[in-house]
Order: sequence, then C-alpha cells, then structure tokens
Amino acid sequence: MGLGALPLPLRRRALRGLLELVGVEVDAELLDAALGLLAAPGRLTLPGRRQLRSAGGRVRVVPAEERGPRASPAGLPLIAGQWVDHAASGWRLGLELSGPSAWWAAVPGGPLVVRAPVPGDVLRGGGRLQDLLVEARVPAEARGRVPVVACADGRVACAVGVGPAVPPPSGARRLAARPMDGRAAVRQAGYTFVLEGGGRSSAE
Repeated sequence: MGLGALPLPLRRRALRGLLELVGVEVDAELLDAALGLLAAPGRLTLPGRRQLRSAGGRVRVVPAEERGPRASPAGLPLIAGQWVDHAASGWRLGLELSGPSAWWAAVPGGPLVVRAPVPGDVLRGGGRLQDLLVEARVPAEARGRVPVVACADGRVACAVGVGPAVPPPSGARRLAARPMDGRAAVRQAGYTFVLEGGGRSSAE
C-alpha cells in the first residue's frame, strides 16, 4: 500500500518521520507542501541539496544533484581474465565461464564494452533499455549510473544488477558482477546504487 492510501493523520506522521529521519527540520508549511506532493507525481526541494520525489503514492528523498563518478559513454572494453571497476555503481565486472558472483548474465561472443546508458539504447534480445529499467523500479535519478554491457553493434546485452539475466548454456561465457569493497547489492525489489561517500540510494 502506498503512502497516499493512508488516512491523513497517518500520512502526516509518516512524512514527518521520513523527513526528520534524513535530518530535515519540518515545519507546518513544509509538511503541507509534502502532503500536496502525494496528489500527483512531482518533486519538492528540501534543505541540504535534497529533493522529496513522489510517484504512485510513494515518496523518497534523493540528492538534488547527481554526485560521484559516471561511466564513460565511450565504454571500457571487457576482456576475459581482467576485471573492470565501475565506481559509480560499486560493481566489479569481468568475463568468466563459471565461479561465484553476486549477479551474472549470459553474454554473446565478440567484443563487449561496459558503459553508461545512452538515450535510445535497445536490448540485444529486443525492447528498450529504458523500459527494462522502469520495470525494475530503478529510480529515475539513478538510471544513468547503471553499468550496461554493449555489443559491437551498440545493442545492450544486459544492464548490470537489473537484467535480463538469462541462464547461460553449459560452458558459455558470462558477465560476472561482484561488489567492490562490499558496496554494491542486489535486492529482489530493485537495485541499490552506491553514491559518492558510500551513501546509498535505492529502489524500494
């Protein structure tokens, strides 16, 4: 059940608790503005360079500006036997045939690069990358941090930590993703993104 479905007194209490939890000093004007945000998707600027964002009767507090490193749109080559650290998301990526990993996906043969998403990205198996990220409930402000693995023709083989994660045939090459310093995590409900300084922004 979303926050917008709660009775007004509980909505007020829950919103106040959320804002105070992240260190925002709440007054009547700010609380009224936050309550109004539940009526339609939108955003409210908060003290401390943060925003309250609303969609579908649910709210979350996010940084007002993206921080931390981003993947190069040009991409970094993925080479068997070598690992690539993607600092923006906290993933360490490599190609292997088997072995333990926090997340993995089958990938095709041929050259592969890891890069940031770009507008118009399409999946190798069909469909749009944007649709995959939305269906996986990745927050809009975090989608640019998702590392994607692209083939030589530019199509996306997978979005790391999101999908599609198709079981590979026996002995097939796969992309393996492991946390850097324990900073990345996959959860059934969504994807946890690591921001600068180790703070987390997550899909709930």
